[in-house]
Amino acid sequence: MTGPGTGVIDGGMSTRRTLPPSTSPSRTTAFSRRAFLRAVGAISAILGTSTVVACAPAKDTAKGDSGAGDTGTNSGDSGCTDPTALPLNAGNVSSLAVGDLQGVSGSPVCIGRDSGGVYAMTTLCTHEQCDMQTDGRINSKGLYCACHGSKFDVNGAVTKGPATKALAHYEVAVACDGTITVDKSSKVDASTRAAVG
Repeated sequence: MTGPGTGVIDGGMSTRRTLPPSTSPSRTTAFSRRAFLRAVGAISAILGTSTVVACAPAKDTAKGDSGAGDTGTNSGDSGCTDPTALPLNAGNVSSLAVGDLQGVSGSPVCIGRDSGGVYAMTTLCTHEQCDMQTDGRINSKGLYCACHGSKFDVNGAVTKGPATKALAHYEVAVACDGTITVDKSSKVDASTRAAVG
């Protein structure tokens, strides 16, 4: 009997021969696939990369008393976009009076407004990265971290330790319709404001 995958060759009426297992067509394909996957796994282990996950969330290297807060940037050349770095809709300027400072829901960011315009900064305490929206308070007098008692003025400067570095500020844009957008991937000087038209 002959045929693909039978492992037997009929060389005539009287001669029958079995192919060695390594040359059987179905075993050769399975072995090659297995060998390939083993090789890829070995190379991945050597390089320290993953063969399944194409990109992973960026690591926030700004820990401790760095003053950087939430960096919101993508580290490495993976080509992936960190979702925390995407522009953040922070509401409308019509609900932010001059002198107000308020947290942005769902993100460790607060927005403020003074006579110069609208600004945004992190709500992560520069001492131990506690989010002052959930572990503290944010109001028109400034920010308070309930974790260890640090206080910041309305512009993010430290007024009471143990924190020693100011809060990071982010780029803000105010659209014609008053929509406020914060770009956490773009840090700016603490004096930077977006004009309100």
